[in-house]
Amino acid sequence: MKRAYVLMDNALGLAKKENEVDTIGLSLMWKGRIAKHLPEQFSQEAEDNIVKGLALFTDLKLKPDMAMGHLFLGEHYAASSKPKQGLSHLGKAMESFESMGMDYWFGKAQKLVSNINRDPES
Repeated sequence: MKRAYVLMDNALGLAKKENEVDTIGLSLMWKGRIAKHLPEQFSQEAEDNIVKGLALFTDLKLKPDMAMGHLFLGEHYAASSKPKQGLSHLGKAMESFESMGMDYWFGKAQKLVSNINRDPES
C-alpha cells in the first residue's frame, strides 16, 4: 500500500502542475482512501485529503465524485473512532448514488451503514 500511496502522491503533484482540478480532487480522495491501510499516523492526513477532494468536487458540482467523496469519508470514519459521523456521509452518498442509478456504489454504502449499525461499540 505504501507504493500505491507514493504513486498517488505523484499523480497529485502532476495534476497540480497541470492545474487539472478534477484530477487533483480524485488524487486527494484516493490518496486518503489508500492511507487508511497505512499506519495510524496517516489517519489525520487521510481525512484531510478526502475532505479537500470532496470540497473541490462540491465547488465543481460534480455529483458522482461528490458522492464518492462522501463514501470515502464515511468509510474513513467507520474505521475510526467516529462511526456516527460516518453515517452522515454514508447517508449523503447513498442518496446521491440512488438518484443517479449507481447501484453498485449504493450497495457498498448500504453495507457499511449496516455494519456500523450492527456494531454495539459505535
